[in-house]
Amino acid sequence: MDEAADIRYHAQVLALLGHPPRLSGVAVGAIEQCEATCGRRLPAAIREWYSLEGAGELLTLGEDVCGAVSLDEFLAWFARGGAIEFYGPRRANTGYQAFVALDGSADPPVFVEGEVPPVPFSQYVLALAHYKLTEYEG
Repeated sequence: MDEAADIRYHAQVLALLGHPPRLSGVAVGAIEQCEATCGRRLPAAIREWYSLEGAGELLTLGEDVCGAVSLDEFLAWFARGGAIEFYGPRRANTGYQAFVALDGSADPPVFVEGEVPPVPFSQYVLALAHYKLTEYEG
């Protein structure tokens, strides 16, 4: 059952997008299963994001042009280790991809090719939400 959540990293994003701060029991269960299997915990900011009800589609642009990778994809890459694609093209090759570097921090850096410096995951998600609402014309 989905429940209201105390949001630490993404409260601004949810307020900006008018999305309720509810946790998805299914998502939390999938995260916990992955963590138990691989023996590592997701960084707190990423865990919070993917635990949110409907998080998978909150940052999707237009008609599925770009968006965050699904929880299942993210967890599969997390279990393997290394940098993880978080955001990129879906139905069209936009040439834009963002990767999370698992550096042991609670709010790990996100790298976008050609952009320097990296920014913490929570700031990157907030910037995407702003872009979706104010600049995207799809």
